[in-house]
Amino acid sequence: MIRLLKRRLIIPRGDTGSFSIPTLGSVSEGDIAIFGIFDALTHEAKVIKMIYATAPTLTFTLKTEDTIHLEPKKYNWDISIYRSPILDEDGELIGAAEVNSYYSAFKLPICEIKEVALDMCKERWNTRDLLTEAQNPSEPTSYVSSIKSVYPWENMQLSFFAGQLYTLAKEGGYEGTIDDFTTNFGKLLEKKNIEYMERDSFPEQGEISKLYFDTQEKILYYWDGEYYPVNTTLITNTVIEGGGV
Repeated sequence: MIRLLKRRLIIPRGDTGSFSIPTLGSVSEGDIAIFGIFDALTHEAKVIKMIYATAPTLTFTLKTEDTIHLEPKKYNWDISIYRSPILDEDGELIGAAEVNSYYSAFKLPICEIKEVALDMCKERWNTRDLLTEAQNPSEPTSYVSSIKSVYPWENMQLSFFAGQLYTLAKEGGYEGTIDDFTTNFGKLLEKKNIEYMERDSFPEQGEISKLYFDTQEKILYYWDGEYYPVNTTLITNTVIEGGGV
């Protein structure tokens, strides 16, 4: 049984069920809502559920495999609505005209994964995974996505982050295609490691080979004698126009 007590989400590990929450603002056909369970210690999205946004409520349904492998402890959760989503040719979400998160601008609510007394499912799922791996060794056996989440959910994957910046770049006058932009944006980040921490915790002297993400203000910085936010000017100068990193 899944319970939502005000903003506190309680899920016995491996339990199935649904919960509903009022829709934030108005939505149109094709808008997308994403629910995520986030581990603040590792900066990873452990569970991501995507549905078409509906009004007046959003309903998310969890299966056993969504939480069966999660360590019982307290996580955070949030919901974001993506209005007029931008999809690539493969149908992958890479951006949106507008993104609104429920709680990220305030304080993320708690999602508590509870241990269960009768833990029969865990061994059954482990056995299933071992059989799957033996039959299809090239396929991953863990349900948990390997996607690294930049806090909060807007950067569930690198291509989506590029899509957000592409929207900003277009507003700033960039005339290239989204394919060119995402390809070149990947070249910008592939040589850099990203550190996640609050701005006050940044090292006194940064490293040119790293990017620094402020988890409080949700701003990405680079080091060049001092910290500068990564913005459309940086993207245009260093990537689109062929500048070096």
